[in-house]
This record gives sequence, structure tokens and C-alpha cells, in this order.
Amino acid sequence: MPAYGDANFKIKNFVPGNKIVLWNAEKPGKGTPTAANAACQPVAVPSGPLPTCLSVEIEFSGAPGAFALDVETADTNAEKYYTKRTPPIAAVNAGQVARVEITNLVAKYVRLKMSTLTANDVTVTARIS
Repeated sequence: MPAYGDANFKIKNFVPGNKIVLWNAEKPGKGTPTAANAACQPVAVPSGPLPTCLSVEIEFSGAPGAFALDVETADTNAEKYYTKRTPPIAAVNAGQVARVEITNLVAKYVRLKMSTLTANDVTVTARIS
């Protein structure tokens, strides 16, 4: 998925129960969506009478080293409006996977932002469902 701010990208709509891939085996480094302080494109969250719930699943192709991944939400799709929804995800299990659940989500947009990432030569795949 292109990095946040790509004018040619059409925002995807989140449908509870379906998966959306936010990063697909992206390689850390300059100019890629997972470079430090880089965000993926946002996903539109459905509005309705009840809050939405979703999960975020992150998978590295190997040991990522030090990293911090933020789940951010906003009601307006502009950089200054995105705020952290959860504490940063900074650890993986033995399979190099991390997962977090977001409950009572009423924001209109959600995205991931890699705020810290070491130079380990790994790729990252991130999905919401």
C-alpha cells in the first residue's frame, strides 16, 4: 500500500469481518511505507449506531529488532488530526507476530504509523480485520 499522503490512492472502506492489508511484505528503509515515522494509507471506518471493533495483526519476516508501531485514528483525514489510539506495539511473539484489538472505535479513519524501526533486513505485513 502506498505511504500516507499519496494523492492517487483511493481510501478503502473497512467492513467488519473482512481483512485489509495495510503493508504487504514491505521492506524497511528510506522511501518505503515502513521507514521510521512513515504511515500507511488510512482506512475508512463505517459509522453507525454502534462503535466498531477491529484487530490489527503485524507479521515480520524475521526478528525486527527495536520497533514501535502506533495505531492512529482521526475524524478528519489530514496528518495533524491523527492521534495514537493505543500504546505503541513494540514486541512480537516467537513467530514474529503482534496483535492488538481496538474496541469502541467511533473515529472515521484508522491507520498505522511506524514510529521507530531498526535497520534489520526484514519485511512487515500488517492487516486489519
